[in-house]
Amino acid sequence: MAAGGRREPLQVLLTDIAFQGAAIGRANGRVVFADYGIPGVQVTVEVERERRDYVQRRVVAVVERSPMRVEPPCPYFGECGGCQWQHNAYAQQVEFKRHIVREQLRRIGKFEDPPVSPTIPSPDPYGYRNQARLTADREGNLGFVSRPDHGIMHRAINGVLAAIQGKAQVKH
Repeated sequence: MAAGGRREPLQVLLTDIAFQGAAIGRANGRVVFADYGIPGVQVTVEVERERRDYVQRRVVAVVERSPMRVEPPCPYFGECGGCQWQHNAYAQQVEFKRHIVREQLRRIGKFEDPPVSPTIPSPDPYGYRNQARLTADREGNLGFVSRPDHGIMHRAINGVLAAIQGKAQVKH
């Protein structure tokens, strides 16, 4: 443990993906959930939360870059918490979703080899949301909690938000 009770960064090989979007590895006999990780690569992680049987960490450095890693299209990726996989190629995101369904059916449903059809990719993988919960700041600007304008909603909703910025009279 580092000075001040802070834990040292840890290198871990990520081997799988969890249903909430974190990559999974193992270190010191415990499961490590690494936000913004990609299975198959070695990363350096820092502790965000510790439990008896697992550790929640955040990737702070990539030791070996994955060929599936791409530049996230959203400038707020990693800050707002709304998207976990934008740093993965979209084809890989689609495969992650299928894998997670299979693993949940196997692990929780006790199906030995669950038949899961291929995931159908979206023709518009970004900007598809048609619902959101927004918060107004003191100036009346609407946005998500960490930033006033993320631009991740459907184009029609983004247009309405732009027109009413600075005029919101409600908290949510």
